[in-house]
Amino acid sequence: MKPSHPSAVVAMTIALVLANSISAARARDYDELILNGRDEMQTAADQAKSIETREEMQVVIKLYEQAASTFREAEQEDPNNPLAWFWRGVIYNRIGQVIKRFNKDKCKDERGAPAAFCIALDEINHAKRLGMKPAKEPTLLIQLAFAQFNTGQLLEAKRTIDQFFSLGIGKELVDQAKQLQDEIGKNIEAVKKEKKKVYICGNAPKPFLTPAPGASCPTGTIQSQYLKSITTGFGYNGNVIPLGNGLPLPPGFPHKDAFFEESTLNLEADWFFYHPGGSHGLVDKLAATYLGIHDAYIDLSAVNTLIQTGGLSYCHCFSENTCGGFQVKDAWLRSDTKNLSNILTLQPNVSYAESPELTTKLSYSAIRYDYSMTPKQALAILDGFGHQLATEQTWAHSISEGVWSPDVTITAKYLHQWFVTEGIVGDKQRDDPFVKVDWCIFKADGVCAMLRSVNLAALYEFRHEQYENVTFPALKNGTKLKRRDDTHIVDVALTLKLLYDEQVTNRLEVVLDYQSNINDSNIATNEYEQPRFMASLKVNF
Repeated sequence: MKPSHPSAVVAMTIALVLANSISAARARDYDELILNGRDEMQTAADQAKSIETREEMQVVIKLYEQAASTFREAEQEDPNNPLAWFWRGVIYNRIGQVIKRFNKDKCKDERGAPAAFCIALDEINHAKRLGMKPAKEPTLLIQLAFAQFNTGQLLEAKRTIDQFFSLGIGKELVDQAKQLQDEIGKNIEAVKKEKKKVYICGNAPKPFLTPAPGASCPTGTIQSQYLKSITTGFGYNGNVIPLGNGLPLPPGFPHKDAFFEESTLNLEADWFFYHPGGSHGLVDKLAATYLGIHDAYIDLSAVNTLIQTGGLSYCHCFSENTCGGFQVKDAWLRSDTKNLSNILTLQPNVSYAESPELTTKLSYSAIRYDYSMTPKQALAILDGFGHQLATEQTWAHSISEGVWSPDVTITAKYLHQWFVTEGIVGDKQRDDPFVKVDWCIFKADGVCAMLRSVNLAALYEFRHEQYENVTFPALKNGTKLKRRDDTHIVDVALTLKLLYDEQVTNRLEVVLDYQSNINDSNIATNEYEQPRFMASLKVNF
């Protein structure tokens, strides 16, 4: 059947020819952009061979970024063609490598390499999703493994490079692939060996490389780090005062429960001191800390509190498995209008690590209590001294090498305290066992994941307090008795760590915390329940 209108046939033919011409022009533009991008990439690679200064490194990075922009133009011409995506991935692999090599050769600490490798990983994976096959582009698996390796995904990198060898492709790339495979294998073994090491006083930010022949960037024998964080949270306290069960509200308190806002400032300065000993050297640690916590209760400002705690601690390694140390801590409590108390603690301690997983700590604490509000009766003065003996065991067990349920930490502690005050009402002894389980549900295996880890922690603490003197009247017959309290504390917290940062590891932390505090006493007015829930956001910087 012939068209009834010859002019329509002509128009259709012209449209088809025009469409084919446009498609061919786009193909030529795409191919030309790919060639231009590769030329620009080669120019940057030639320039990268002789980098001596930070400025020269920045010039090379800009050249690579220009090539990346050219490949981005190609992507816009044909978004479904994987070639431009792949070459952008190669470029960012090279940018990351330029920064790493500069830091290693010049003993610098320039940032940006992890971010570059993450972009590379994303671009190369996108090329795979668009259908790029190793048979057509043999370097695909090598570049993918390289990006995975440099973002911390060691097991994934090993699987990828093993796949390259199993396919039997890219014979001319075998030497390059073998070198990468060996490096991945060495790092996997290094991680396993690191887990077997004991850092009983804490691990330094970087491995110590002491001055010695062949040491390219000796770190010396001292390192330092400065940690800072601000936390803001909103919560609910079911019994702020806390008020005994069934008792009427005191004057000025319209209710015993309240919502509250909590703000926390945490500052820490750490110094690490290396000295010879053991199989990998010994590291001592000196730490200075400050913690300020302000709770502001809505409609109950009379119970607002500010707790400020300053501390100084030192840990000295006698051997890989044994250390001794001390801690000085001063805690100052005040309301919005007046000082409430000051508690000074001095604690010598000794720790022994039976293995990389199990550590035992013994400590003694001398405590001075000073309360700003002097009671009307001298016998009720609570100022005085306290003493504490404590034993603590921590078991940190590695469950798997995957991202799900990689490890769990169990801490068990028992402490005995006794208090001698200037009066007699506050003289008491306390037995305080507690156990805490911290289960890592998820831990990302690389630096690119937004969600870094998910931890679920649960704590149970039992405090038994026996007062020494007969000072409390019984309600029925007026006789006096010794007060006895049993306090049950349950705390469950879910912590999500977000956003990798080269300096602070995790930039953000989200915490959901529930605490139940139940006090049983032979003095009815001192029996109470105090539930507390808070959601908070912590920013590390």
